[in-house]
Amino acid sequence: MKFGMRSTAFKLICFALLLFVKANSQFYQLKNYNVKDGLPSSDVYAMLQDKSGYLWFTSDMGVSRFNGYEFKNFSTENGLADNTNFGLTEDYKGRIWFRSFSGQLSYYENEKINTPACNPTLKKMIGRAMLTSLYIDTGDTIWAGIDKNLVLKIDPPWKTENARLITIKNPGGYLILFSEENFIYGGSTLAVTDVTVYNNRLAELYTLPIQIPRTIGTIRYTYTLRSDHTYILTANNVLVNFNSNGIIYRKENKSVIIAVLENGNNKILAGTYDGTKDFENYSFTEASKLPNLNKKIITAICRDHENGIWFCTEGNGVFYLPYLNFLYYSPDNGFAESKISCVAKAGNKVVCGHLDGRLSILQQEHIQSLRFNPDTISASSSNRTTTLAYSKDLLYIATIKNIFTLDLSTFALETMATTGSKALIPTADGNLWSLQFNEMRKYATAPSFRKTATVKLNGYSDNIYLDRSEKIWICPTNSIWIWDSTTGLADGGKNIPLLNARIVDVQEDNEGNMWMVSRGSGVIAKKGNEYYSITQKDGLAGNMCRTIFIDSGNVVWVGTNNGLSKIQLKPGKEFAYTITSYSPKNGLLTNEVNDILRHENKLWLIHNNGVSVFDPANIRSNDNPPPVYITGLTVNDDSVTSVKQRTFSHNQNYFNIGFIGISFKDAANLEYRYKMEGVDSNWVYTSYTAVKYQTLPPGDYRFIVYAKNNDGYWSSTPATLAFKILPAWWQTWIFKIIVAFILLMLIFLIFRLRINTVRERDRKKSILQNRIAGIELKALRAQMNPHFVFNSINSVQYFITTNDPDSSQKYLSKFAKLIRYVVDNSKLTSIPVIREIEALTLYLELEALRFGKRFEYIINVHPNVDTEYTQIPSMLIQPYVENSIWHGIMHKEGNGKIEVALEMKGNVLCCIVQDNGIGRKRSMELKQETDISVHTSVGMSNTRERLEIINQVNNSDMSVEVSDVLNEKGEICGTKVEIHIPIS
Repeated sequence: MKFGMRSTAFKLICFALLLFVKANSQFYQLKNYNVKDGLPSSDVYAMLQDKSGYLWFTSDMGVSRFNGYEFKNFSTENGLADNTNFGLTEDYKGRIWFRSFSGQLSYYENEKINTPACNPTLKKMIGRAMLTSLYIDTGDTIWAGIDKNLVLKIDPPWKTENARLITIKNPGGYLILFSEENFIYGGSTLAVTDVTVYNNRLAELYTLPIQIPRTIGTIRYTYTLRSDHTYILTANNVLVNFNSNGIIYRKENKSVIIAVLENGNNKILAGTYDGTKDFENYSFTEASKLPNLNKKIITAICRDHENGIWFCTEGNGVFYLPYLNFLYYSPDNGFAESKISCVAKAGNKVVCGHLDGRLSILQQEHIQSLRFNPDTISASSSNRTTTLAYSKDLLYIATIKNIFTLDLSTFALETMATTGSKALIPTADGNLWSLQFNEMRKYATAPSFRKTATVKLNGYSDNIYLDRSEKIWICPTNSIWIWDSTTGLADGGKNIPLLNARIVDVQEDNEGNMWMVSRGSGVIAKKGNEYYSITQKDGLAGNMCRTIFIDSGNVVWVGTNNGLSKIQLKPGKEFAYTITSYSPKNGLLTNEVNDILRHENKLWLIHNNGVSVFDPANIRSNDNPPPVYITGLTVNDDSVTSVKQRTFSHNQNYFNIGFIGISFKDAANLEYRYKMEGVDSNWVYTSYTAVKYQTLPPGDYRFIVYAKNNDGYWSSTPATLAFKILPAWWQTWIFKIIVAFILLMLIFLIFRLRINTVRERDRKKSILQNRIAGIELKALRAQMNPHFVFNSINSVQYFITTNDPDSSQKYLSKFAKLIRYVVDNSKLTSIPVIREIEALTLYLELEALRFGKRFEYIINVHPNVDTEYTQIPSMLIQPYVENSIWHGIMHKEGNGKIEVALEMKGNVLCCIVQDNGIGRKRSMELKQETDISVHTSVGMSNTRERLEIINQVNNSDMSVEVSDVLNEKGEICGTKVEIHIPIS
């Protein structure tokens, strides 16, 4: 039997091989908050969003405030008049008022719950009646509606004497307060319920004939103000649209309506005892409802500032619908749990193929799930669904091993081929191209499904695409190939580096541009002969792309592993575009987008385990900047409860600041930027809601923080916290001034003391210099003593009388030169060594001539002595040489010898004067016998005193050591003088 020829019996058999399940599967993404999340009770009666952005809820266990992160609960322990509260309202001052089951009132202001002074008597005043509404006018007068023909009015300051009841006509009225202009509606006859509207003076304006028989029993009322300034009123199951001219439209509903909200585009969203109702336009045409909330008692509905919808329920907590524009199919609502492997649009249905061989047929609110019977056809991985194609009212289903057709009207299944396929592409002539592992095959459509062509490929390929010119674009692992029936197979990526990527999908737009997406290299576009790359750096959601879809209006949709990107091409010759990306923060079911198609004017995004459906024209960015607030402050780990405390001591310098931005769509992923003026020079970005500052120094500080929502909008006004850390007493200006004054006084005293010290030192130095001058003068006199001068003149006379004019002339010349040296050197504090040696040499020559050459002398200067630049005190060595001559040599029998040696030892000039005279002991004995050496002793003492003074003035360490020279027998044979002169 050929596969194209199938009998009716075989079709019926194949139909029997299918399992069929029908279930509700389309749903909205609702988040449920309940007791486990922090609500005090699962019975929630009313809610509102205040001007600051917080959400408030009332329940039978207290009231709650929600910031997107956590609930803060208040009860009678926190000041509430009653834990059971049915309604709440916000007044012109931002106070949140609660009306309780007991008829008493509470309000929230300045972070705490307060009650009016008249509260204890209110219950007595209204008896068994209940408060139905509450309004506080701009004069702080409290108006409360009651479920009887009474109005409670409490004038400020809200004491007992300020409260009174006002009776209105029509007994049995149910009163609701509107505003200061249209104040109250309510009232009825005993038989039929009508509604009467009053002004703020309780004067009747008009009556609305609702016409609800009183036999129904208790009547539930609610209302809302529409954007066209008309009112929607509900009384039990009756909906009325009215204004001051009367009823515009009236409709009876099957269910009793408890809550009502205008939902945009003339839609009304209602909450009932049996879930929700969605009414279109002014005629209240009933549309679809939220299947997630079926059978739940909806007590209140509220739209927040970000257009999210909140539903309060009795028994099920609170439900949050962040994206009313998005619908979803997922395993949570009857969708197949197996991963979606392929998708196709088939007439008015969308069909998803799964890895386990199952098909999910999606149509409006329902899903039809078909699975092959595991007893006859294996549902193993080898038979997974790989691709779907719809052609000529038949759905072609390919698995790894088979190709089937399915008639979606009769669900008749036929096997077309016992070979699998990775991709099926319908052609314009009614045939199908099929991609196998390493070849393409062309088949005629059913019933024959005859193979008409085969094209061998170079290896494994991911996908194929048929463009308008009937060319096939083939996606191998690292390039792109193009097959043409005329030219055959060609490498389309040759010499084009951009195409050396793993391209997984190809599409052609209306202008003939080719678009390719890749795994890892983003999007590649071909416009004319030019290729362009679009990656994550350009704004693409991710470089790991999975699918591409060409939409109308030059829009290209790209599915990635990191969300969905919309590429909007700009008209013109240049390749210009803008990119907008979407993720779960914007309403997607998950980040992974595996396939995209348009169906019923909506975009269908295929994820691994579900489908997101939305209208791209109605995608709205969350352009409501999130308000941001300082939520807490701890200083040194102690909580600061008073917001007025803004001054701290110097040791209160460890700050922990809490803050929060209010955005309910994606509260956990808000981004913050903050800066502490005085500490941070740049903005600090974080996702945390607290920051610590340790060891802050004294000063003035201002903390600033902004919040950014999921669409990149920053808070229009930052939250700020200004405070001051006082300095310690030792850090104050007074203390610093006192310390500065004391320091200045100390400096002044030290300066004065220093001046006095310098002056005293200069005085002493002057005295010492005078002493030095006197000693030097004495030294000069000692050197020029009368004996020396007299003997020198006698020597000259002797040379003249002995008719020796040459010697006398020579002696006289040397004498005159020595005198000049002595006089010149005596004017200087220090002189070069060479000048001292020259003067010393002249002196020794004269003395040697005068004494008839009774002694000889030697002056040795070591090469390490720089005689030109080394400075020593003037006339320092001569007194010791003179002492050697007069005390050592002159009393010696035989010729004497004097040796003078100079040598540098480190930074000390060592000068040695050594003779072979009689020694110090014998000289002392002769001194006791005679008195011939007085002048010499005076010269030595002058020199010693001079050295001491020089050391004091210059802070130097010159010293003189005198010792005896001993022979081999230990006998004294001379005297040795060592002079140590430090050289700076």
